[in-house]
Amino acid sequence: MRDGPERRVAIGFFDGVHVGHQRILRGVDEVVTFSRHPLSVVAGGECPPLLMSLDERLEAIRRFSGGAEVKVLEFDDALAALPARDFAERYLSGKTVRCGRDWRFGRGGEGNADFLRKLGWNVEGVDDVEFKGEKVSSSRIRRALSEGDVGAVSAMMARVFTVKGASRAGKGEGAALGFATLNLAVRGIPLRRGVYEVFACGRSAVANYGVAPTMGERAWKEPVLEVHFLDGGGAEGEVEVEFLRFIRDERTFDGMDALKAQLAEDCREVERSRPLLSVVITTKNEEENIANCISSFDGFRDRVEVIVVDNASTDLTKPIAAAAGARVFDRGPERSAQRNLGWRSARAGVVAVLDADMQMPRETVEEMLECAKKGGDRAWWIPEVRTGGTWRVKVRNFERSFYDGTCIDALRLFSKGVLERTGGYDEGLLAGPEDWELDIRVLASGAECSVLKGHLLHNEKSLTYAKMLSKKAYYTKSFAAYKAKWPGHPAVRRQFSPWYRFVGVFVERGKWRKVLRHPILFTGVLFERLSVGLVYLFAGLKRKEQS
Repeated sequence: MRDGPERRVAIGFFDGVHVGHQRILRGVDEVVTFSRHPLSVVAGGECPPLLMSLDERLEAIRRFSGGAEVKVLEFDDALAALPARDFAERYLSGKTVRCGRDWRFGRGGEGNADFLRKLGWNVEGVDDVEFKGEKVSSSRIRRALSEGDVGAVSAMMARVFTVKGASRAGKGEGAALGFATLNLAVRGIPLRRGVYEVFACGRSAVANYGVAPTMGERAWKEPVLEVHFLDGGGAEGEVEVEFLRFIRDERTFDGMDALKAQLAEDCREVERSRPLLSVVITTKNEEENIANCISSFDGFRDRVEVIVVDNASTDLTKPIAAAAGARVFDRGPERSAQRNLGWRSARAGVVAVLDADMQMPRETVEEMLECAKKGGDRAWWIPEVRTGGTWRVKVRNFERSFYDGTCIDALRLFSKGVLERTGGYDEGLLAGPEDWELDIRVLASGAECSVLKGHLLHNEKSLTYAKMLSKKAYYTKSFAAYKAKWPGHPAVRRQFSPWYRFVGVFVERGKWRKVLRHPILFTGVLFERLSVGLVYLFAGLKRKEQS
């Protein structure tokens, strides 16, 4: 074993930081990469078009490695001529190196994993990742882009495919036709020229990537991304555009009337493809649950879109979600911020907010879709049923059955307009009270709130008693801020009232009859309530001491 610090070092160019790269980066302490593509030096300067700028690549490397230290080497003729042994001795500081199995380095590509092992390094050769039976690679992503297959690109990158660009002055032809566009100068990408359904600035849009050939001499000299928002609005500054799907190739029309008719049809095509329901799922290392959660909506994907917002997972959550067809985003540091990004990215008029350990029965999805057709300012509570079959799960299901539609419950299904008017979740509150706080504002807004007839399934098979108490203790971090924001509010008083939590919620509206029918289960509920109450008490006292 080589002498040196116990560090794991990943090395590579990592263009696109796709799912294969992410597997290499997982759990490393340091990443060695290069300022420019090695082929720009060693292959006569012939280099493939890059998927990312250096800044974008470094940002993604840090995110997917969990914040590893990144060392950027200037790849020039001197570095290209460096013997493999000298390169390794000079730049690989840890005992363990992680790399792709076909990675080569040093002068003439003389170094590889076996070469490093002979020099004393522990080498972790990472297997390739496949998508639809073929190896994921930067070149394959470029090929998919050239074909307009942006869905495959998003799946292979385990996040939505986006392009950033600064707005530039146009020629006014779009506005004259009734289709004003935001014109973005974007970095050269190997993207098929044509019309795409896109999403930007929280709004649905149609975009053309190309030179607008119908304009003749007034056409662009280089490809420009022209974005037309369906709501007719605009945007300023740098804009990030998410590509959803390819619609048609760019082509030259016989005149302005023909072009105008086609633009109108493109907009109608996007309108027709809009889902009825957007489902936002927040994740953090949920590889065991995320596929089951997303699969709840199989058979409804023509009407339901799934949005997964992940908070720096170090497992396979994002690749699994992307392969299942979800729109995958990265956002942290807390669930509130994740949820807000999710609903603001929703294309549907109704949004469901779920956790990754939840599943939806088919009949509940159908009911949610019927709710989505109603319109208006509405929100719904969804009854929860825990799965697991243990005594504790039975007790928790019995307890949860008393909460539907009360101040202890949390709304999970919203018309997007309600979220827009209330501002969504308070990102200053940690997991727990942000649900209650939003409920207060939604109810105060005058939105019609009701309880669904169907239920969702909440998987708590792995939630031990100790984990449950630890989870409750974490919720207390924002209790003081929550109560300070709504001093004296009736709902807050009930939520923190021992009388309401131990008695009131179980006897109001005739629910006391259910208590009498199940005295043993109710005894279990009281024991759990007492345990949680003690956790809240001690956590609060500890925070007072620390302050």
